[in-house]
Amino acid sequence: MQHEQDNFTTFDAVSNRTKNSNNATNLVSTAALRLAIRFTEKGDIPESCRRRPVSAGKTKKTREDSGVEKRFRENVNQWEKLIEVMLTKIDTPLAERFIELSPRIEGRLHSVTDCKDFCRLIEYLILRRDKEGCDANELGWLACLSVAFQREIENAIQPRE
Repeated sequence: MQHEQDNFTTFDAVSNRTKNSNNATNLVSTAALRLAIRFTEKGDIPESCRRRPVSAGKTKKTREDSGVEKRFRENVNQWEKLIEVMLTKIDTPLAERFIELSPRIEGRLHSVTDCKDFCRLIEYLILRRDKEGCDANELGWLACLSVAFQREIENAIQPRE
């Protein structure tokens, strides 16, 4: 951490904070886009965000004001809000594991509830739902996130043969 002298902030310190803030914003935006794509039905994802083979050539450009584009952009914005709130409420490494759907598996698990990360995610969902009264959209996305997180843990418990 850079040391500030005599209550004056150097240009470099401001520049570094701005870069860090921009990097954090970019990471949140990227994660929100990934989650929106993952949790949106294929037909509701704009062409510009779909994966397509290189040989497919040009795709028709989606109008920015199309219904699909507007709904998808709203989903991305909701994910961004969810991620930003989560990052302020819980430790960053734990939040990142939730967002990346990468639970920490410690030891041998017999059930999903043996995973501390899963229990923490459910505790967070309950906190947001019951004590802090999050809106219905955030609650829905948290529920989607918890189900996908649960599936990752189940796959770790019983690897596919």
